[in-house]
This record gives sequence, C-alpha cells and structure tokens, in this order.
Amino acid sequence: MKYEFHPEALEEYRQAVLWYDEREPTLALQFIGAINGVGLYMHFRCCVLQQG
Repeated sequence: MKYEFHPEALEEYRQAVLWYDEREPTLALQFIGAINGVGLYMHFRCCVLQQG
C-alpha cells in the first residue's frame, strides 16, 4: 500500500522534523519513526481487513 502526504501536510511534517532536530536530533529520528510506524500500521490493517 502506498500512502502520500497532502502537500500542506508534507510541509508541516518537514517543519516538525526540523523543529525536533533543532532541539534534540534523536527526537527528530523518533518522530520520523513514529510517523513511518503509522504508515506501516495502516498498511498492515488494510491488508488484514481485505483478507478477513
């Protein structure tokens, strides 16, 4: 499953990563991981619902 951000949401995401990175680089990485985790969760949920 492919997911894409709306252009305005993508800019907001980019700004959030920069904000976290300015404060603590590891927080930026955790934030990115959390957002990517949501995408993986949605992909998994979609596949399970389609099969079941």
